[in-house]
Amino acid sequence: MTTQILLGNGYGLALATDSAVTVGSRRTYETSEKLILLGEGHSVAVLVSGAVTQFGLPIQVLVSEWANTINGTQLRKVLDYRESFTSWLRDNVNDFPEPGLRQIDCFWGVDKYLHTCWSDTSGSDRYQTIEEKTNATLGYLEYWVKQHEKYLKIDRFAELGGQSTAERIIEDLWAERPDYWEGIDSRINYWFDDIDPTSLSAVKQLIKTLLVLRAGTWGLFGDQTSVVFAGFGSKEMIPAMASVDLFGGYRDWVCSISHSNRAADKVGGGYFLLETIGQRDYIDNILLGYRSELIETAAGALQDGRISATSMTSEVDGDEIPPPPGQDMKEQLWSAVEQGAEEHLLRPLRRAIGAMPLRSLADAARSLVGVQALGKAISAELPTTGGKIEVAIISRAHGVRILTD
Repeated sequence: MTTQILLGNGYGLALATDSAVTVGSRRTYETSEKLILLGEGHSVAVLVSGAVTQFGLPIQVLVSEWANTINGTQLRKVLDYRESFTSWLRDNVNDFPEPGLRQIDCFWGVDKYLHTCWSDTSGSDRYQTIEEKTNATLGYLEYWVKQHEKYLKIDRFAELGGQSTAERIIEDLWAERPDYWEGIDSRINYWFDDIDPTSLSAVKQLIKTLLVLRAGTWGLFGDQTSVVFAGFGSKEMIPAMASVDLFGGYRDWVCSISHSNRAADKVGGGYFLLETIGQRDYIDNILLGYRSELIETAAGALQDGRISATSMTSEVDGDEIPPPPGQDMKEQLWSAVEQGAEEHLLRPLRRAIGAMPLRSLADAARSLVGVQALGKAISAELPTTGGKIEVAIISRAHGVRILTD
């Protein structure tokens, strides 16, 4: 995992990133390079996180190869840098090594998702009988089909080439191809061999629908890599960022989801930009005053009645206090916490960041990444944030500068 911070105002932008990379779930290296510079003539830097490879190549190699194609030509907007990179990736993906292996990786990416569906339903210890397993599987698939139908309405998912592209890929992967893969149909038989056989046909149809939908929402054909472009285009006075998530691809199709371009917001007499990428639970202690999982625990206790107003006192002016209204009480708690964070922390934070010199922004960004790394180090979790913290500042006048400790 990763922790990265972007802090910006009218002076420019400060970036900070850790250097830890986790391989599998048991080993962490602290020498990954997640901050990429584009060279002379550019006031834009690139942050990468998530899966370290796409199409079998390190993402840093892909970004560097693309950067060579633009040389010192400064683009008009940060958004243009992202669009140039994604366009280059689509145009050149077939030139990368072993195209056949990319298709095999795509198939096993789908199989990984099938395993997730199975482990959440019929493979779960919660369900014992065939009837329970079958009902859980059908209910789960129906729920996620409806959810992904909603997700497709989100604007940022509109660029993926439509369902027809995903449908062609799923159909291609569905049947067995000797020497390549067994086929999705066979893998469904493998994973869901513990449900009622008479329901298997309905399960397959739901899975086919779900795979097409998921390919156009959260990605399906590979692990996620996030690529963030941040700084100034030649026609931008305010720091901006534009990002794209990559999820592998199939043949000459690259599965990507682009996020809305974002520039620093006007706040008071200046500008303010704060973006956290990756893990941020310990950072939230500083920025928001709470950790979301602790508030969620308290909210859940209110909702199911484990704690209530009557546990404090049973009477007010002689009248018994009514029991908490469950979900309404949970929502009220979250609303109160978020309102308190806004009034007491976020508003002052915006004003402070809006006035900070660039060096102070850099110090703050470095410290916030350090807080997250410290939190991981003192917890029982794998230290997926850590290693050397890289920091850079970007201004229109001086471009990108790396800061040393």
